Amino acid sequence: MKKILFWATTFILLICVTEASLFLVAKSLDLYQESDFNPSKTKILVLGESTSVNYLGHTSWPTQLQEILNNKDKEVSVINKAKAGTNTFALKKSLKYNLAKYDPDIVITLIGINDLSPYNINPNRKSFIDSMKRLRVFKLFSEFLKVIDPFLMDYQIHYLDRENHLLCLFHDHPKNLLSDSLRDLEEKDVNQYINSVEDRITEPRDQAIQLAYMAQKFARDKMHSASEATIPLKLLEESLIRSTNINIALDHYLYYLNQTKQYDRCLEASKFVDTNRKVLTYFTLRRLYECYAKSKIENKKEIWKVLLSHFKLEYKQIKKSDEFTMNNYRKIGQILEKSEIPFIAVQYPNLPISQIKNYFEDSDIEPNLFISNQRNFQEKLEEHSYDTLFTDNFAGDFGHLTTKGHRVIAMEVARALLNKGYLE
Repeated sequence: MKKILFWATTFILLICVTEASLFLVAKSLDLYQESDFNPSKTKILVLGESTSVNYLGHTSWPTQLQEILNNKDKEVSVINKAKAGTNTFALKKSLKYNLAKYDPDIVITLIGINDLSPYNINPNRKSFIDSMKRLRVFKLFSEFLKVIDPFLMDYQIHYLDRENHLLCLFHDHPKNLLSDSLRDLEEKDVNQYINSVEDRITEPRDQAIQLAYMAQKFARDKMHSASEATIPLKLLEESLIRSTNINIALDHYLYYLNQTKQYDRCLEASKFVDTNRKVLTYFTLRRLYECYAKSKIENKKEIWKVLLSHFKLEYKQIKKSDEFTMNNYRKIGQILEKSEIPFIAVQYPNLPISQIKNYFEDSDIEPNLFISNQRNFQEKLEEHSYDTLFTDNFAGDFGHLTTKGHRVIAMEVARALLNKGYLE
């Protein structure tokens, strides 16, 4: 018994010491990364998620924004406090600290896409294990597992593995699977291609990954055209039949059904959610709700009620899920108005700026400036392929950005700041 107590105490102390060490290292790196911060310049604080960071080696739009403005003889320091995986609540919570630390002249946001996580809709679901996952020790161990796990190494996917459920964003062709091109897919009937995948790949999960990958590759090449949705829809459906663990396949499946207005069929796809309800992506419930609202099948209320019961959610929580983002947006606006700091709200690529403006309807507070990235990206996509601007399509209408994609946002933000006189 004494030995058990001794080793348990040693283990806990080891975790505490390691956690403290990692905290100090993180703080040191934070100070190092901000070593070029010049308080005499106009200070722009950026709040965002993974779409605003140097993701997969691509230079972020905040970094490029500073370069563009300084090249125009504007003395600017852009302080990028974007963080992958964060949400509007966390950004709002840290805002006062960042204002006190950096004393910015302008605050720019590109936020909200992560707010449709089920943990935001129903935060009471968080467990002790979820709290443990926030420790740096746990994160370090997770990174170590990624290195030694041959499956994750072989398939080269950006992933979240929770109870053996995979959330996949394919950035390159998964290794050890088929190196099929779009020509291989287009030269055959889609059913013939699926049969050929079955002939060449034995494991159903590997077949599912291959089909999901080809669906994404086809969709990105066709720039999400609804008229070209038949092939990716079939591939995604067959992928989900073989494995519901590839959640990005479910998200894209629902996206295309919504785009093609197959609302009745979309709601019936809840069977895939029912078999994979331990993990949801940011958009699954929202897209299912869109189907629910627009579908005309007689028993849709019963289907929706059963679906929500699996997640211990209520209908009104999904219907009002936008309130989570709206309330945090408004709170950020209140904090900045009280601090007399201009608030500039930037919208994601291809999405209408009206979505953000709606958050401030009937409110005494709103951003000083709204910046859209809809028309500029639509024009760029007429000139360039989807992959030139994005590394994936996790959000359906857009994805994580390449350096060139980030450049489009940086140029638009710089243009708006200069035209509106915020840097005079």
